[in-house]
Amino acid sequence: MATILIVDDRPTNRQMLVTLLGYGGHRLLEASDGTEALTVAEAEQPGLIISDIVMPTMDGYEFVRQLRSKPAIAHTKVIFYTASDRKPEAQKLARACGVEHVIVKPAEPKEILGVIEEALAKPSLSPAPQPAGEFDRDHRRLLTDNLARKVNELEAANAELKAAQDQLRLQAGALEAAADGVIISDQKGRIVWVNRAFCDLTGYTLGEVAGRNPRFLKSGKHDESFYRNLWETILAGRVWQGEMVNRRKDGSLYPESMTITPLVDAQGQVTHFIAIKQDITERTRAEEEIRKLNAELEERVRERTAELESANKELEAFAYSISHDLRAPLRAIHGFSHSVLEDYGPQLPSEGQQDLQSVCESAERMGQLIDDLLKFSRLSRQPLSTQTVDATALVRAVWEELRREEPGRRVELRLGKLPSCQADRSLLKQVWTNLLKYSRKRGPGRD
Repeated sequence: MATILIVDDRPTNRQMLVTLLGYGGHRLLEASDGTEALTVAEAEQPGLIISDIVMPTMDGYEFVRQLRSKPAIAHTKVIFYTASDRKPEAQKLARACGVEHVIVKPAEPKEILGVIEEALAKPSLSPAPQPAGEFDRDHRRLLTDNLARKVNELEAANAELKAAQDQLRLQAGALEAAADGVIISDQKGRIVWVNRAFCDLTGYTLGEVAGRNPRFLKSGKHDESFYRNLWETILAGRVWQGEMVNRRKDGSLYPESMTITPLVDAQGQVTHFIAIKQDITERTRAEEEIRKLNAELEERVRERTAELESANKELEAFAYSISHDLRAPLRAIHGFSHSVLEDYGPQLPSEGQQDLQSVCESAERMGQLIDDLLKFSRLSRQPLSTQTVDATALVRAVWEELRREEPGRRVELRLGKLPSCQADRSLLKQVWTNLLKYSRKRGPGRD
């Protein structure tokens, strides 16, 4: 196994090579630029150096030149590990400074391991004399090109940074001008920033709340389980939404609707919370007014229902009273008329007999009317029980009942096909009974 020095200014690149070569059991060293790499190489004398080319302080070419000038480490094998867009110049300068192998990023692990095995397998040779003039000229050209590339990269980065700053200013302005209150707090709940709407809502300034936990707004209207559920939700990375009552700086209470959203980093860890607070005082007042109106309406309905029930009871009592009061004279009229007909009928002229018979029939009909009125009053107190009713069959049934009550009456019924309907069968039957019963009483009738 060999000692290998990895030289690269990017930690991620070094880590990738360390991880890849670690499986081979090699002893691995690291350096972030050429200057540090020379110090490590002189102290450790590695068998192989894998070096980036473009690095700060001292680039790969200058590092190799100085490496070759030190007798103790001049023979050390070197592999250049460079980006693909620098491949032609890298290969040319590699030959000029005695570097045989160049790996172009990005490269497959199998390719990297193959080049390293090949370099380690070759015997160490004394470095060939370097054509200093040509190398220095190519090296200066490379440095100039790299400098121009860096300038372009910096200009592009500055343009991106300016665009990002403009975007951040726009977002910050939008948050500051938002109509709803906004709070940004850290992972421990300490307030980092609030907007103007929050200050207007609570009466506190940013200076008064910065670094404090929002619990100072508590109103005492919610128990600990309410806040525990809130914190468990947002610490788990989930959004919490709800309504609560908080306290202003002046001590007054106000209701608000709030949404708290956790902000997470690339590793999924919660770093901040952003809370949006909306004052719902007017909405709550309107809802309370509606509740009061509904309660008043329900109370009025209960009172009116009680009044109607009382009126119905009084009406029913009145109906029974009237029924009793009317039945007594009707029974007397019917009884005396019937007695006169039985006792003195033969002595009366036919016209007198017919008149007394009419009085009897009228008394009977009046009694039936009273019975029907009472029956209807009882039906009206029962709840409606609707069902599908065959109207044709119902009319025929009523007709048959009436015929059995008055078998001597001559009435002709012409009944067509009636449609079925949704109705209370008892009430509908009473309607048809009344319609058919009170047809003409004398002579042939037609219904």
